[in-house]
Amino acid sequence: MKRPSIVLALPILLALAACAYTPTDNPVGLRLGWFSFLDGDDIRAACTPGAANRYRFVYNGVYVEQRRIYEVDAAARTLDITVLGPADLSELALARAEDVMDPWRGTRAHVDLAPADLDRLARATRASGALDGPPVGLTMVSDDFFWTVAACHNGAFHRHAARWPSAAFDGARYGELLFGWDTTAVAVNPPRRLTGLERLHGYDPHVGSPFDFRLTMGPDGLRGARPAF
Repeated sequence: MKRPSIVLALPILLALAACAYTPTDNPVGLRLGWFSFLDGDDIRAACTPGAANRYRFVYNGVYVEQRRIYEVDAAARTLDITVLGPADLSELALARAEDVMDPWRGTRAHVDLAPADLDRLARATRASGALDGPPVGLTMVSDDFFWTVAACHNGAFHRHAARWPSAAFDGARYGELLFGWDTTAVAVNPPRRLTGLERLHGYDPHVGSPFDFRLTMGPDGLRGARPAF
């Protein structure tokens, strides 16, 4: 009797995940605005002529296993890294009220970049085709391996994505740089072909999962955000 109510709730949960993202340190806020975050809505809103270059690269290594976020601020010459995965409740500490969110904050690192690093990243991003327009029609699901890119480059906003296996994914040269600068010590979840059982990882067929999603790149951003199962 419980299953229908949960299934009916999935569109609501997915709608919440499509809420407009606003910068926050709260992992709940990031989760609720995840699709907007991937789409770079906040970057687009601030991307005006003369704005400093800013890049957001997200590596989805099967959503329930690993998500790696790389935020680059060219004006500050910084790279902020967040690696998200299954919450480790054994590390939960409640010395302060806000500590209850710690298991979901992931592993974080901050890296200072030299001007030469920023130049290399800009060249790699362009060489990867990430500034050439969105790959309209590309579909990505939660248990895929893919990159999304949202960038304000030379005052213009760009979206891109590359899904494994593909030439675009193999040619995502920015990934090599970002992984090389990554100081989180969390190993990258490399692309692999998932078995049927692995595709059910983290998914209970009786209750479903609000983050079994399917996204399609449209000319003006990501579309769909519907359950993949």
